[in-house]
Amino acid sequence: MLPAGRTPTLAARLGCHAGGPLNSEIGIFGRIGGASVLARANARSYLVGMIGRRTGVDVFVGTARINELHRKVGAIVTSLGGVEETLRFLDWNLMAFDLAAHMPAGTPADDIVRALQPLKATYFTKHKVLSRILEGVTKEFGKTSVQNALGNGAGAIFAQWQSHEAVAKDLGNRRNAVAHAVVGLTGASPVRGYGFTTPSQHFQPGDDDRLLTEIGSFAQALLMFVQEVQAKLPFQDNVSVHTATATLRL
Repeated sequence: MLPAGRTPTLAARLGCHAGGPLNSEIGIFGRIGGASVLARANARSYLVGMIGRRTGVDVFVGTARINELHRKVGAIVTSLGGVEETLRFLDWNLMAFDLAAHMPAGTPADDIVRALQPLKATYFTKHKVLSRILEGVTKEFGKTSVQNALGNGAGAIFAQWQSHEAVAKDLGNRRNAVAHAVVGLTGASPVRGYGFTTPSQHFQPGDDDRLLTEIGSFAQALLMFVQEVQAKLPFQDNVSVHTATATLRL
């Protein structure tokens, strides 16, 4: 346990911020002994540099609450990751349709799929951040081949896409704010810190629950939208979107 009145070192704070493994905690506090659990609990409570003297009960209760906050952060990141995956498959599906539309007329579907395999492998090997995925989908909706396939409904579908894009951007920004923050407690109140020079901010644990609910609702709406677009495209590549709620063939 850190002596009363001592401020944790930068290394200790960084180790806690990274959610480091047991070995990193041993490196900060020395070999694990009978007081190891209490020391590790105090380390996590120092996440935002706001914890002063606490009793043993305070520390254990605080650590349980912080662990629950961490669990919700993980759920938020994972849930929006499923949305990003769905958006990537939409992006690829539109791209594949445009590529197929420029192949010689009458090319068998199996030949088209084989021709697209190297391009698909390259596409999914590269990591894309959310903003780039959204830009890609918008670009593909602007392709002449896609607009022709969507027909008279192209304008309405693109308007739907713009609405989905705005929601995805908002959820992505809120996800980033949660994922990149450090959580801790001041007394009984949870706080988030965004760097050593930025004052920590109080928040309600229910805020994370609401964000999770919004992500889940958007994921369902996005799947329905992708299905609507898919039904209007004569060719779809044989790939799958896997989410926590559904599997969608594209």
